[in-house]
Amino acid sequence: MQKEMTTKDKGLIARRCAECGKQMVGMRENYNYTESGLRSVVLKHILVFHCECGAIAARIPAMAMLHRAIALSLITKDSLLSGEEVRFLRKMTGLTGVEMANTLGVHKATVSKWEMDKRNITKKSDASLRLLCFAGILQNLLGQKDLIPQMKEDMKKFSEIDIKHLLQSIRDELIGPRKIRIDPEELALLGVEEPLPECAETVQ
Repeated sequence: MQKEMTTKDKGLIARRCAECGKQMVGMRENYNYTESGLRSVVLKHILVFHCECGAIAARIPAMAMLHRAIALSLITKDSLLSGEEVRFLRKMTGLTGVEMANTLGVHKATVSKWEMDKRNITKKSDASLRLLCFAGILQNLLGQKDLIPQMKEDMKKFSEIDIKHLLQSIRDELIGPRKIRIDPEELALLGVEEPLPECAETVQ
């Protein structure tokens, strides 16, 4: 991790640029967290470093908790999932595209088309994917390994209405990705930082 220091002027934070070695100056600002794979996620008031060479680096605390918070926000969003949201939740669930397809009972190419926005996800698959992701989050939190395999059989019994009741109601129109605003600094106060989820990428 880059060493950070407070500058004398304006109480700003400084660090060395990994690209050119010059000093970067950090200020608190809203940050479009595209590293998550989602263009719609904005992190509020986090430390972002800028360099003369054009490099930008954000300090993102509690990343595992942050990704769970994003996933829970997507699970409870009103509209159907967009392609990038399908991909994010699949990765949070820890399944490959083939595994996800087998679990949902669709062709393996179908998941890829959802994620690339070449085909709209159906309402039943949308609800099932959310339930799978929720089970995956619980599985990780509880340290169990059998929730998702069990869910494959249960999924055949659940109707779309059943899943809607479990995940609080999902409206059936597509209105695009949901804007998400989260302050990671607040998440960092909730507990010890955990290992990163599979879909997370460390931001330098």
